[in-house]
Amino acid sequence: NSKDVSVTRDLWDFFNERMNAREQQQHDFLVQASNILVNLEMAGITFDLEYSKELQEVFEKELYQLEIEISNTTGRNINPRSPQQISRWFSEQGLILKSTDKDTIEPLHERPGTSAVVRKFIEQLLLHRRRAKLCGTYVKGFQKRIYKGKVFTTYTLHGTTSGRLASRNPNMQNIVRDKRIKHQFTVENENNILIQLDYKQAEGRVITTLAQDEYLAEIFRDPTRDIFDELCNDIYGEGNWVKENRVSMKSIFYGNAYGRGVNAIALALQQPPNNVDITVEETRDLMHKFNAQISSVVTWQASVKQRVLTGEDLTTPFGRKRSFWLITDQNRSDVLNEALSFLPQSIASDICLTALIQLQQRLHGLATIRLTVHDALILECKESDKDEVISIARTEMEKAGRMFTDYVPFVVDSSFGKRWSDL
Repeated sequence: NSKDVSVTRDLWDFFNERMNAREQQQHDFLVQASNILVNLEMAGITFDLEYSKELQEVFEKELYQLEIEISNTTGRNINPRSPQQISRWFSEQGLILKSTDKDTIEPLHERPGTSAVVRKFIEQLLLHRRRAKLCGTYVKGFQKRIYKGKVFTTYTLHGTTSGRLASRNPNMQNIVRDKRIKHQFTVENENNILIQLDYKQAEGRVITTLAQDEYLAEIFRDPTRDIFDELCNDIYGEGNWVKENRVSMKSIFYGNAYGRGVNAIALALQQPPNNVDITVEETRDLMHKFNAQISSVVTWQASVKQRVLTGEDLTTPFGRKRSFWLITDQNRSDVLNEALSFLPQSIASDICLTALIQLQQRLHGLATIRLTVHDALILECKESDKDEVISIARTEMEKAGRMFTDYVPFVVDSSFGKRWSDL
């Protein structure tokens, strides 16, 4: 142990001398962030075990009913958790599958010639898996991790290649949208309230800044304009679109920004929770019209790809660096998509982290920061202090955005309630 301590100190001296000013700045920033995140980990968030048990019963009843429906559809008792039994049933229908995972069986549902029975079975099976995931991971999984009435997560500053924060055991940064799941988390005291403050389209504003795209910047600079409403007006025509079109535009905006293909975006739109009736050709047409509006972003994306393909590292203003050591024909597409997502995701996350560092000091004794979720913060305070806390938090979060750029403002939305599902 003494040798380990001694050599570690020698390494610290060695690397400390080698760090340049930017690397030293990043080191200091990450040390600050690490110290602040310890406080979040210790704070935890209150968990309503009684409600969670009731929710477990609801999901288990749903699963039981689905298993009955699956048996009626297939004409036999099939365990939907058994790949062997599922594979055997498909083979009896003339479908020999290498796997029974979602990516394998889902395309069968839309394939011409697939029987109505097979389609119905696939729908029931995938729904059963979604419900089982909710119950197992987000209900029973949380119940196992309760300590003194709270759930505590662990954050890592180096857990993702995208530069975002990571959370584990349990992962609180990738909670599903189902409000029943978030309803399990509540205030510690009945006189308290939860507040969520999140940056409005943070990654979109980062992309706009990096690309210096005036079309998007003009919209972002006006707080009365909504980016997706504006895009729908310009592409569909003002007054000629509905909510479903806005959902499509939002998926195309972010999917296109991160290099997702037409097929992938169309498939995501067709599936829950979007359930948009759209074809691949319609999606391709929308993407073509969208790209025509944001020519500077398209040019910037091309420059990022070129930098990566010529062996150049990507470095953010916060000092985070992403290197791509080996690019082959097999991984080229994935590497370029990762490159496009690295800068906006990493920068947006670090802007929020900057605000978190400042807020931890300013809100001491006034509010407790319970969670950080990518570009959002969740706090708890006395209900009587709500307005003051929101004002302080919004000020610091907007200030952190201005430290990155004054090209576009970083607007902060706020919501509050007694449970996470209310936010």
